[in-house]
Formats: sequence, structure tokens, C-alpha cells
Amino acid sequence: MLGLESQIAGFAAVTDAAFYAGAGVTPLIFGGSGGAPHAEDEHVNVASLLPTARVYAGAVLQWCGVAGAVQNFRKREVTGFLAPP
Repeated sequence: MLGLESQIAGFAAVTDAAFYAGAGVTPLIFGGSGGAPHAEDEHVNVASLLPTARVYAGAVLQWCGVAGAVQNFRKREVTGFLAPP
């Protein structure tokens, strides 16, 4: 959706993904970029939030079967989350 290459990476943390992995389901963790999770200086790169929101919104539209919505969503220049066309 964003035209980026996928990256497979690991990190040391505990998430619900561990329960899925333990049940034989390959988990996927996706979100904005940042650093120092659960630490005093935990942060998120604000510029990464809109692209992340677009991926989530596109996945929901596709999962809901909204005809043509994903293609239209990709083509629009979004100035805010789910900005009007």
C-alpha cells in the first residue's frame, strides 16, 4: 500500500504475538516507527503515523469488501486521517 519493501526483523519484547506464535500462528506486528518502548524516553516518529494509519484503514476497507475503496484510498493525497475526497 505504501510502496515500501517489507522488512523482517525481531526485537526483544513481550506482546500478545507470543501467544499466537505459541499456538502455531505466525504473528505480524506493525506500527509507526519510534524507539525505547516502555522506557522513560519512549517515543514515536510523528511523521510515521499517517502512513501507518493509511495501511490500517486500507486493510479495514479491503476486509470489509468496500468496492473500489482501497484503490481510491491509495490514489488520494490524504491531508488528514480519512480526509474527504
